[in-house]
Formats: sequence, structure tokens, C-alpha cells
Amino acid sequence: MNDPTGDISPFDVAIVGMSGKFPGARSVEALWDALLKGVELTSPRFAPVSSTEIAHSDTPAVKRILLDNMIDDLYGFDAEFFNVSPLDAKLTDPQHRLALESCYDALTRANVPNAKSPLVMKEGDHPTIGLFASKYSNTYLLERVYPAVIQKGGMSALQSQIANDGDHLGPFIAYKLGLSGPVISVQNACSSSLVSVHLACESLISGQCDVALVTAATVSLWQNGSYDVTEGALTSNDGHCKPFSTTADGTVYTNGVCTVVLKRLEDAVSDQSDIYAVIKGSAVNNDAERRMGYAVPSVDGQKAVVSKALSTASVDSRQLDFIECHGTGTNLGDKIEVQALQDVHKMREHNSQPCYLSSVKANIGHLGVASGLAGLIKVSLSLRTSLLPPQLNCPQSLPEISNKESGFGVNQNLAELPKTRQRFAGLSSFGLGGTNAHAVLASWPPMTSDAEERPDTVGGSIILPFSARTQTGLDRLIEDIGRRLETIGPVWADDMARCLYHHREDYPVRAAVVVEHGTLLNSHDTLKDGLNFSEAKDLVEPYLLFSGSEQVATDLLDLEVDEGYAKAIAHWKSIISVDLRSPSLLSQRVLSVVSQCAKATRVATEVGPIAALAGDGTGWIAALLFAGVLSGDQTVEMLEGLPDKEGDIDIDGYVRSFLNVRGVRTDQGPARVLNSLDWNGKIGVPSYLNGLIAAALNQNAIFIEVGSPGAFSEAHHDFSASGNKLAFHSFSALSGDSLERLRAFLWSNGAIKLRAPVAKNGFCPALPVPELIHTHYEIPAAKILVEEIDGEELELSLKQNLQRLWHEVFSIKAAIDDDIIFEHGATSLTIANFVETLCRELDVHLEIADIYECPSFAAQLQLIKERM
Repeated sequence: MNDPTGDISPFDVAIVGMSGKFPGARSVEALWDALLKGVELTSPRFAPVSSTEIAHSDTPAVKRILLDNMIDDLYGFDAEFFNVSPLDAKLTDPQHRLALESCYDALTRANVPNAKSPLVMKEGDHPTIGLFASKYSNTYLLERVYPAVIQKGGMSALQSQIANDGDHLGPFIAYKLGLSGPVISVQNACSSSLVSVHLACESLISGQCDVALVTAATVSLWQNGSYDVTEGALTSNDGHCKPFSTTADGTVYTNGVCTVVLKRLEDAVSDQSDIYAVIKGSAVNNDAERRMGYAVPSVDGQKAVVSKALSTASVDSRQLDFIECHGTGTNLGDKIEVQALQDVHKMREHNSQPCYLSSVKANIGHLGVASGLAGLIKVSLSLRTSLLPPQLNCPQSLPEISNKESGFGVNQNLAELPKTRQRFAGLSSFGLGGTNAHAVLASWPPMTSDAEERPDTVGGSIILPFSARTQTGLDRLIEDIGRRLETIGPVWADDMARCLYHHREDYPVRAAVVVEHGTLLNSHDTLKDGLNFSEAKDLVEPYLLFSGSEQVATDLLDLEVDEGYAKAIAHWKSIISVDLRSPSLLSQRVLSVVSQCAKATRVATEVGPIAALAGDGTGWIAALLFAGVLSGDQTVEMLEGLPDKEGDIDIDGYVRSFLNVRGVRTDQGPARVLNSLDWNGKIGVPSYLNGLIAAALNQNAIFIEVGSPGAFSEAHHDFSASGNKLAFHSFSALSGDSLERLRAFLWSNGAIKLRAPVAKNGFCPALPVPELIHTHYEIPAAKILVEEIDGEELELSLKQNLQRLWHEVFSIKAAIDDDIIFEHGATSLTIANFVETLCRELDVHLEIADIYECPSFAAQLQLIKERM
């Protein structure tokens, strides 16, 4: 990797890994894909406010906004993987759980060893990893843990504190991942995570750690898919966050978790890490008393922090291509931010190309303490890809921006950044209370950016193995890797192999694809085509199937090109003493048997002991020879006895008669030979077919057809067409990548371990990681006992709980009175689960029939109230 600016500064810090979950996007790849397409992931819409609520509220809502502001699977956690007891998992703030999983994901993506990646920890090359962590206020503690402790008891006060207090977020993650560097909790409201980045860079530069991990989580149970529009609030009146727009009227609060992995740039280059972007400098300050009020931002404070960051980075303001602003969409806040930037960037007025102002909050809302990292992820990917996503919800920008002399602009469409030079960007994050942070970043050329950087490779094929713990996890892994290739950048096959073989583990659910060495993978299709999905078996039982339609001439030529195949052919030729130079029918049949036995030898070399053999037509004779049931002379005798046209004879009966007359037993060889004596096949059905179907019921069986595709392939096709799954592979051609495809099939089924085709040292891309297995851990909302005031307090409490349960069971967010469960795909099973959950959590007696009679939200709310 070449340095685009000359010498690498000792103050440069590289971003080498990132992870995140956002509203409507479960991964960084999904987020970036949505940003490029200009998708507003919060999907705001209006909902009615009941007259009863308005009448009994001190600050009646004008409107209610429904939006997707929560991340999916909020309470899911892989407690077993992190060695956390179910009770402790339920007790732990979801912010802690999400941050832990995000840190593991980010480190693994960045190929950095940690305590949960034993595959790369065996060599003992433990880097010193620091952690800088932030979290939002703990609503889970207030809403779930405290009420449970008060009402039910039985929970340790100390453990409740450890599992929920912000002071223990960082140490908890460090304990689980084996992080030995500085571990610091950072709390500065909205600017917390970018302040953490600043501190992490200082820690790296001063040598306190080799790798710095920055994580932040915002999860508020009070942001449960809706908010009420009230006069004087900071929230948007229509649910849309509109930074820099003349119609900006408030922000939109959402939830999410973000993590980035940082290294000193010189170390990242030396390690050949995958570098997204480089942090050239950063600064942090506070507005102090220079503002109209505690919650009001200051022009002077923001000017000072931006100027200091530019000075530290040694970057001129005219070099910036864009600035990812704090940009909350509040009218006052945006104007103050733009004014501060104009004061700093006055010299931009003479630039022909404007500096774009952008804010990811228009797409995903305001992630609170995690918003700075969300911006950092967007900036890094923009610099890497030379693409700045369109700025949403800003049809007309503020006059301070639209003025041609301002030097700024807002891109309403996808903007292409310069590719012929290094690109620069600024990033701001300002916290309520006046703590400001700004960073200056620069692009770094990815390893795959130039064609001449193609790695030196040998010819031949390479297996790319993908695996996960579940089929859903594997599907999502391949989808995310495909997105990464298409939207972030292509990857050489050899580099991807280095990551998969040296920095990933083999999990039970698998898929493998065979590609050529030196292939540039640039789309999902380059992976999807040829993927062989399967599940690793506990104890593999291989069945070799000898085809009756073997094509000989070309195959033997190919066989003899490869040394291993040539030896196998020579071995089987020596057993059958027939002059194969003659063009006779017998020599052709012998060649067919020799070809199949040579292929079977190659398979057995890979897979080990064979459980059983089967054959079709002359393939049965080859199977008997391979198993040691027939001698070479007996094989020749049997082949000589066949008529010129094999269709004129029942080969099954002919072989059976031959064996009976000579007293040959089929169970004497190293593997059992399957034939009609074993199975009594039905009339008109090949004798082996019933036995294969019976064997297929054995989940450990795998089937490998040796020879040209024939009756076995047809039987497999029919078997699969009926909805059954069979681990079947046709090993026919003996050229090209056939041997690698066989190995891919064997690995996918757990029969072999693959040997790394590339050395460990070299460029290793940051690739998505298989999902963990989530179990739902949640302390249910306690039943709140209150006095009725016209029935209203009790009803509102029940309504909130019922909305939560509708969301959890039926995936209906913020249900309203007219919602009916059957319109949202409710089934008898989900209704049964719903009733059981209602009875347990709300301490009310209901029957399944009650829900069928009361399918609407309003009817269920009234019914529960009557039954309590």
C-alpha cells in the first residue's frame, strides 16, 4: 500500500474496522446501501390521538408520530457465547449487551485478536486494546430492573448496579473480550462518541494501546416507536429530520449502537489492515458561559473546536470536500452551526467547488451518544468510495448555505467526490451542555483500488468457505459480504481467502464457492453463483456411487496429466491385465472401469473410509472391483460376458448370477456394496434407488457419484424435486476445478478440513462476521398498581404494555385502536403465544377464544381492563 501524501505522520490514526445496528439497518453494509439509495430509514407516519388522552394531559399532543426508531431484536443476546447466565443476561441493560456484541463484531471484522476469537489467539499475539465507551441514560434500569427488584425481590443490588451502571459498561466489555489497554467511560451527551474517538487517538499516539476500540449505544425504552408532537418540543412536527432545510422544525430521536476500531496508521500499513479512512486530527472543547443558556449551542465554541482540529490535522479548510455536521434539524441549532462553519471557512468563498454539508440524521435520526460514531462511519465510507450520499429532506437549504458566496452547498443527489487526489472531510458532534468535538479525516486508497495492485498468484482454483451458526445467519452473512463488494469496494479472491482461512472459524451451517486465483470479486453474484449450501454432519458416512454412463477417452487424457490421477490409473491398469491399446469393445469397457476406480481412489484419498458403494450398469462392476470383491481377472471375465449392447441384458441379474455361481460375497471388501440382494427393489425401479433413499434418511450420509452423470444424478434430481434434501455431488470431469469443487462439497458437509491456499501474512480485508445466536432476555414491565382517576391512569399503563406485547409477538409497532391482529398475519400459534405472554406478564386470565372474539387493539385493551 502506498502513502498518497508522502511520509506517514506519527499522528495519523487509521479506521480499520466498524460495526453497527441502526433503525431499519442491521449492519454497516445495510446502512451504507440505504444511504446511497437515499432511503429514510425511520419511515415516519401520523397516528391519531384519542380525545380521552388530550382531555387528561397537561400538555396535550397536537399529533402523534409513528416511526421506526428502534433497532431490531432489541432484547436478543448470545449469553452462552459470552458466558453470561440467563439471569444476568435478563438483568443487564440492553445497551451493555448490544455494545459487547458490537465490539466483538468490529474487532473480528478488523481481524484483531481478542478473547472470543480463539482461532487467531493461539499464537499468543495479543495486542494491547483500549476501549472508550459511552451509553445513553438507562431507561431499562428505571422501567424494568428497579420495579422488579422492588416488587419481586431476589436480585442482588450489586449485580443490578454492575449490569446497568454506565461505569461498568467498559469494564464489562473488557472482561468478556480480554482487553488490557485503557478502559474509559465517556459521557458528554450527544458528543460522547466523537469525544471518545479523540481520546482514543491520543491513547494510540501516546503508545498506551496498540488498538483502540470506540463504542456507543443509545437505547431508550421511552422511544418505543412513537412520540407526541407538543408545542415547544425539540422534536420534528412531522417525524422527518430536515437538517439545513428552511422547513427544519426539530429532530427525531432514535436508537442504535456503533463501534469503530482504530490503529496508528503506520501500524495499520505494516499489518496490511483494511483502512477505511485516516483521522488526521481532532479537537474537543466546551462552550463554557459563552451562550444564551445551558442547552443552547455557541458559535464561538464551535468555531474554536473546528479551527483547532484543522490546525492539528495540518489541513487547510479549502481542502475539505464535505463536512458531516452535527445537523440535528433544529432551526436554531443548524443556523448556529452553519454560522460557525462560515466564520472558519471564509477562504472557501473563492473555491469553484462548494464544500458540501451533510448529516446522516436525515436518514436514521439522532442516535444520541452514538450519533458521532454514526457520522464517522458515513464519512469513512464516503471518503473510501468517493461517493457522498444524497442529503434528504432539504429541498430548499438555508439562505446562509444557498448563497453562492457561502462556499457551501447541499447535495440533493448522490455526489461523486474527486478520485484523482486525496479527499478530505470534517466531522462535528456537539453535546447538550456545550462539549464540542470535531475531527478531520482523509481518504486512504483501498488495496483493491487499482488494477495494477492485483496480487501475484499461481494458477488454479481456490475455495472460499463461508459458515455461520444458523441458516439465517449464513444467508445474512453472504448478503452482507455481497453488499460490501458492491457498495464499499471489490476484494481479490486470495485476500478474501486469507481472511476466511486465517481469521474466521468453521461453523456448522456452511456454503462454499470455487473461484479462480486472482479473481476480483465485485458483486453478490460472484459469490452466489456456485455456492454449495449444507450443514456439517457429526460423523460423515460417504457413499460412492459408480455411474453406468462413464465417458472414457477425454477423461483418461485428463487423468494422466495430473500426477496423482496418473498413479491411480497405473494402479488399476496393473490389476486388470488387458491390452488397452486395442480399440476393442472390451478395452473400452475396461478403460471405463479403470477411469471410475481412479476417480474413486481420488475421492477416498480426500474423504477417508467409505461407508458403502453402489453401482449402475457397468458401474456396479467397477464398484465391486474397487471394493475388492472382484479380482482383476474376474472383472475382465464379467465384462467379456456382457453383450455388445448392454441394454439387451439385465445387468443387475447378470452380476447377481455371476456372484452366486462363483460364491463371491459382497460384504467381504473394505466397504459394503449395495445391490438388489440388500434391498428387494420394486419392479421398474433401479435396485439401488430404494436403498439410496433409505440411506438418505441417515443425516450423516453423503453421496458422491464417480463417473459421467447418469442414473444417480437423475435419481438425485427426482429426490430433490420432491422436496427432500440430499448431500449429493457428481465427481465427473477431471480437469479445471473439479477437485476443488469436490473438496468444497466435502468441507460443507463436515467431511474434511480445508488447508489454507494463501499465506497468513498479507492484506486482509475487513469482512462481515456471522451473526451470533440470539435468545430473548427481558425483564417484563412490572404491573403498576395505581389508583384509578376516571379509569385513565390504569388504562394508559395497560395500553403501553399491550403495545409492547403486540410489537414483540406480532411485530406491530405502536399499535392503535383500529389495528386487528389478523390483518398483520397472526396465526393460531402466534395467538397462543400471545395469550400465554399476556397471562404471565399482566397477571390476567384469558383464553385463546377471547382473542378471536376481540381481535382489535381497542377491544383487547377493554377486555384486559375488565378481567383485572
